[in-house]
Amino acid sequence: MTESSARVTSSRLVEILNKLEVQHVSDDAGNLLAVWKRHVVQISLEGPDESILVVRMRPNATARLALREATQVVVNEWNHTRRFLKAYIADPTPNGRLPLYGEMQLPVSAGVNDAFLLEFLDAGLAVATTYTEWLFTEGVLEEM
Repeated sequence: MTESSARVTSSRLVEILNKLEVQHVSDDAGNLLAVWKRHVVQISLEGPDESILVVRMRPNATARLALREATQVVVNEWNHTRRFLKAYIADPTPNGRLPLYGEMQLPVSAGVNDAFLLEFLDAGLAVATTYTEWLFTEGVLEEM
């Protein structure tokens, strides 16, 4: 049986996160935040008419500026050998640290059924955890 597609809304995202048993909070802009020990995931609807579903993660730790070159090698390796999550290094912070991000985007203007939405969010959350753990394993992030 095929489930019909429907517009993606913040309330639908909350329902899916609840099904996945992911604890989350919502900010004033309607973005959803899920927090783990080593990373945070933001789930938001962005772009024209909120037509792009974005799953953006950031490890709680940042890389040392002195490790910029090694960090670039590690992030490039992730992008070259992995699927789903696009990884990138943000501009250095004022205290000389390198924030790292991972992101998945999905155009949703045509609507999405619940099963696909659940699969996309579940994959995004799982890959965010895998990416974070991999960054620690590769030595570009250190426990705080």
